[in-house]
Amino acid sequence: MAEPILIEPHAPEVEVFYSCTTNPGTVQLVCLISGFNPKALTVEWLVDGEHGLLHSDLNPVTKDTDGRTYSIRSNASVPQSEWLAGKTYTCQVYHAGTDTTKQAHARKCEEKTTSPSDIQVFLVPPSPADLYVNQSPMLTCLVVNLPSNSSLQVVWSREKPGSIVPEPMNLTEQFNSTITASSSMPILTHDWEDGENFTCTVNHSNLTSPLIKSISKKPEVIVSGEFCNEDGDKELDGLWSTISVFITLFLLSVCYSATVTLFKVKWLFSTVVQLKQTSGPEYKNVIQRVV
Repeated sequence: MAEPILIEPHAPEVEVFYSCTTNPGTVQLVCLISGFNPKALTVEWLVDGEHGLLHSDLNPVTKDTDGRTYSIRSNASVPQSEWLAGKTYTCQVYHAGTDTTKQAHARKCEEKTTSPSDIQVFLVPPSPADLYVNQSPMLTCLVVNLPSNSSLQVVWSREKPGSIVPEPMNLTEQFNSTITASSSMPILTHDWEDGENFTCTVNHSNLTSPLIKSISKKPEVIVSGEFCNEDGDKELDGLWSTISVFITLFLLSVCYSATVTLFKVKWLFSTVVQLKQTSGPEYKNVIQRVV
């Protein structure tokens, strides 16, 4: 059996999420670290580039849906006064497996108006728990930075014929006066496993053209060396044939040498017996000739 193929190390991707708020209290910061392998890394928050000023909590490492990389989340909170002062908060990640350091930054939002180009669409895949434990997977189409919900349309479609029954859309007003829309659609586990493609199309009065996002399960990569392709089988067959021929020739050579030696010993033995029956000088002369 061939040895398993080692998965190539992957450096992490680092993103910081936060809320633009003017309410009293604290501002929550979330550092999302994903797509890395191996899973050992260190996470530290910096305040205006200085170390050790911000305490954080680190969630357990989880395996990504592709089965080859990992994700983790670090949470921190900062006082409202420091946030409004415009300090910069940095999530710094060191990944020993690839010897890389990545950073992502957060600071107070600048006041600005929303333009059509700010509207973004994200597709969120189903979680492993919903796929394989609860058997109730859900796709989510997230539309952010909407100036309003006027004429907003979110339409789902799929690659193959099947049910399309999205749940009612949720609208959430953000602290920066924009609106976030969330539309979720139930799917079947086997449709996701088969790699079917699902599409979310967003129309809005501020968009010059629809925003279209598609999602499907990433193809799995076999990392075990237990299975050989056809070319590998042919190479192994050829190697075995060569070894078999070599062993056969070696055995024939050994048998031949043993047979010849046996005949020589037998002849020599019979000659010596006959010589014993002779006498005197004749015996010695014959022995010398034999030797």
